Amino acid sequence: MLIKETSKRFIDRIADVIKMNNTFLSMEPLVYSPLEFEIMKKEKRDFIMTIEEEGIEIYDARSAKMV
Repeated sequence: MLIKETSKRFIDRIADVIKMNNTFLSMEPLVYSPLEFEIMKKEKRDFIMTIEEEGIEIYDARSAKMV
């Protein structure tokens, strides 16, 4: 799952991320805007709650480094 500032349609965001993948690994990314993510957190959606509890952050663009 990626959280990034975007105004693109959900499906277009996914396509953009897949196009950037220049590895042999396949991926099925979910790309949400910060606002969408916050709304889902407030709604306590199961998937988002699991991500919050068990997810592992691997990159933070704000600090421009791998975590």
